[in-house]
Amino acid sequence: MKVTQVCMAVMVLLLIFCRPPEVRAGKYAAEFLSEGVGARALAMGGAYVAVADDATANYWNPAGLPFVRGPEIGFSHVTMFDELANYDAMTLSVPVGQTIGLGLTWIRLGVDNIPRYDALLGTTSDRIGQAHPEWRSDGQSSGSFSDTEQAYVFSVAKRFDFDLFLGGGLTPLMVPIEFSVGASGKYISQSLDDHSGTGQGFDLGTLVRIGLTSESPEVSTRFLSFGFAMQNVGTKLTWDTESDHQDEVTRNMRVGLGFSQALTSLSSVVTLAVQLDDQYDQDICYGGEYGFRDMIFLRGGADVNDFTAGAGLKLYMVRLDYAFVGYELGNTHRLSAAVGF
Repeated sequence: MKVTQVCMAVMVLLLIFCRPPEVRAGKYAAEFLSEGVGARALAMGGAYVAVADDATANYWNPAGLPFVRGPEIGFSHVTMFDELANYDAMTLSVPVGQTIGLGLTWIRLGVDNIPRYDALLGTTSDRIGQAHPEWRSDGQSSGSFSDTEQAYVFSVAKRFDFDLFLGGGLTPLMVPIEFSVGASGKYISQSLDDHSGTGQGFDLGTLVRIGLTSESPEVSTRFLSFGFAMQNVGTKLTWDTESDHQDEVTRNMRVGLGFSQALTSLSSVVTLAVQLDDQYDQDICYGGEYGFRDMIFLRGGADVNDFTAGAGLKLYMVRLDYAFVGYELGNTHRLSAAVGF
């Protein structure tokens, strides 16, 4: 059996059997952390854990940071659910030497002008009857409040490169391996009306890229990648209430496969990816990207049953990306920009 077949078999088994324990409390605490960062990744259906090679790796898989070519800073913004909410993110990645990557991410979700209604007086019978008609609600709000959720994520990752020799004799098969591990620490804060909550947690990730050999002279780069990330490990949100109530943030496991091939004759790169997310249910997402001359990019994918698509344009050090993401509550259009140095 070939090396690539063995790797594929191992990865499929991991996709099937790796499932974290169910979380019993706070199922939807800090739900904004699951929205995703970067239009490129989202246009590919979020199937990015095995592809992450830009500054957004700090969110998707910290182990991808050593694969970022150089320092990069990125911004993204989206208005969600008929402009009821604003979702913003900033990412920064900095290489240290050839094999270490550092990353910093800030994420914010804000919902403003949430109407506030006073508690109703009396019972339902009192309000329906004629005894106290003044207790009936007129449907007018008595004011408004806001909800602001933020997260700060710092990551560090280390890459190890080596060659795997297979077979004997004078001409053994050499398979180049790039293996990376990473970890992130995160601080979460939420302000809801006159109460606030804070929490800490961490993420773990690994990324393996296996170089593949081809007899075709058109192929200059071809590799198979495997990515794994465990997010929100030990993450809890503690509120400033009298009981110091805690919400436990649901852990999320991402495991995926990626394949990339570059054709020198066409000056293009094709990337395909599949990923399993296991935050609430086992959901599979798919994605692909076609890049021409490292300048024009077309993308598409699916996140569960939601269709995604997008495009990107890279000019010198600046990359602009767009993503269309379908939602049951309303489709969203995401924009992001990145500058590499």
